[in-house]
Amino acid sequence: AVVSTQSGITAGVHRRETKLRRMANLPFVVGDDFTIGVECYSLFGSVKIPSKSLNSVSNNVVTCRTTLVNPETRQVVLPHEQFRSVQFGTEKVVFTSLESEQMKLQTDKGIYLVGFQPSAKACKLHHVAGKALFVRPSENLYKGSNAFFMALLERCTARDVVALVHCVPRAGDVGYMGVLMPQNEVRDELNEQVKAAGFYLIRLPFVDDIRPLEYEATVEPSAAEIELGGKLVKKLKARYETSAIDNPDNQQFQKTLEALALEHDTIVATDDLTEPDTAQIDSRAGDVIEEFQKKVIGFDYAVPKEYRKPNYKEIMAKMQNVHLQGSVKKCTVADLRLFAKAARLKVPSTANKGQLVEAISAFFG
Repeated sequence: AVVSTQSGITAGVHRRETKLRRMANLPFVVGDDFTIGVECYSLFGSVKIPSKSLNSVSNNVVTCRTTLVNPETRQVVLPHEQFRSVQFGTEKVVFTSLESEQMKLQTDKGIYLVGFQPSAKACKLHHVAGKALFVRPSENLYKGSNAFFMALLERCTARDVVALVHCVPRAGDVGYMGVLMPQNEVRDELNEQVKAAGFYLIRLPFVDDIRPLEYEATVEPSAAEIELGGKLVKKLKARYETSAIDNPDNQQFQKTLEALALEHDTIVATDDLTEPDTAQIDSRAGDVIEEFQKKVIGFDYAVPKEYRKPNYKEIMAKMQNVHLQGSVKKCTVADLRLFAKAARLKVPSTANKGQLVEAISAFFG
């Protein structure tokens, strides 16, 4: 199909800019003697800052190794010589590391079909216990998986039912209960795929995870208060776009990494786009907020103690000036810990003032 609009070109680029990578390739056990193959994809993932420690001199990755030593003989304890124990009543049950690993392998990894339920009764919004996965057929494990998967998808959609399953994503995992919610393929006017055909695997909680909540009795608002609240919401209504706000922690990490790699004297601070624009809020809804405070909340309301989020940009600049003056040792331990957190320094939680000063001095070189 020929794309003739700017929006169509942009949408096509966005769909292809992120490579699809499956999280798992699992067998889908439908019955005792019938199994197909499926692929699981994550709908979203957070960008994490690398957690590897680097040598400040050589910039090589620092690895940590743990060796168990017998305190009596001073000999290294090999894996087959290690034992674990669990207190069961008055007896101590001892087992080896191999037996401990075998106890975890109670169920092979895969998705096991339990049954079917109507869509309206199976999955409630407050029962969603984790992020969902998207499931598609895979011909790599079993031939013919695509044909059966699409037939199952068609029948679930026609009868408006979902499949109850027990999912074990990896070997040694306990697994969880979930539902497979069907989704048919959707294409736009340019014959571009908007939604793929497959199932959403939604994680459900166990009985132990559900808590009965007790709600305190509240006063019903009047019609005037409801109208005033709707007016306030309308004034503060804004359009949110995920592509317009960057993660401030990741951006600051990239700036710090760039400054260290290029040997810059200063670290360029990034703007935190998650901070609310108080000036714009006051200009758009200042009068309505004041009226809401007067008529609904009341002036006798005890305002909680304000929590001010630390401004890491100011902390970095202040500590840099203190370092240039040679007065790092005069700072309090609280200030040193706050800067170590802002600069993401690897210091132990039990570090004393001397260790903090040494780490900060090494950071600035």
